[in-house]
Amino acid sequence: MAFEENEVSVASQGGTEMMKRGLAERLPDDLKDDFQIICSRVRELDDSKIRVYWLHDLPEDPETNHLKDQSSRNRFHKFVFCGQWQYYRYQHMLGMPYDTKSSVIETAIDPITPAEKSKDEIRLIYTSTPQRGL
Repeated sequence: MAFEENEVSVASQGGTEMMKRGLAERLPDDLKDDFQIICSRVRELDDSKIRVYWLHDLPEDPETNHLKDQSSRNRFHKFVFCGQWQYYRYQHMLGMPYDTKSSVIETAIDPITPAEKSKDEIRLIYTSTPQRGL
């Protein structure tokens, strides 16, 4: 699988994992062998693949401290951020350069079929981690 699983993500059904697995389902099979896509937690890198680091955490997260070091950033071919605000924070807190090696993919959702609203109940939606700019 092009998308890495780790001790945190393997059993999780959070937004990061849903995004990762949704993209994995849509990615053509012939591309999956060429890429290693790491979401948030870097464990092992495969030097034979194009390494994409898809950041879902804040720059304050200890898991991302290694990005302060240029030699650590050099291990990746591309950085993907969840929003412009998150990318901006990585630039200012960890020294990530503003360059073509970084991109922003806005958070995606699966569309739902519109339905008649119930007059008898109110449904609330909770969205977590607004500090990432989601």
